[in-house]
Amino acid sequence: MTKSGKTLDQRVENLEYHMVKVEARLDNIEASMATKDDLGKLDNKLDFIIGMLDKDETERLAMGAQLGRHEDWIQRASVKNGIRYNPGV
Repeated sequence: MTKSGKTLDQRVENLEYHMVKVEARLDNIEASMATKDDLGKLDNKLDFIIGMLDKDETERLAMGAQLGRHEDWIQRASVKNGIRYNPGV
C-alpha cells in the first residue's frame, strides 16, 4: 500500500486508464488535422483567388483609365458643340 491507500497495481491500472483516454483524444485530434495534401489544395485555391483579385484590379484600373478618357472626350465635345456639360450630375 502507498500513502494514498491504493496498491501499486491499482495505481498502475489508473495510470493505464488515463493513458488510454489520452491516446484516444490524440487519435481524434490527429484524425481531424489537415494533411499536407489538404494544405496543398488550400494553397492552390488561395493562389487562384489571389490571381483572380490581381486580374480584377488590373481590369478596374483599365476601366478607370478608359472612363477618364471618355470623360475628357465628352467635355471637349460639349465645348466644341456649345452644349453645357456638368460632370458628375
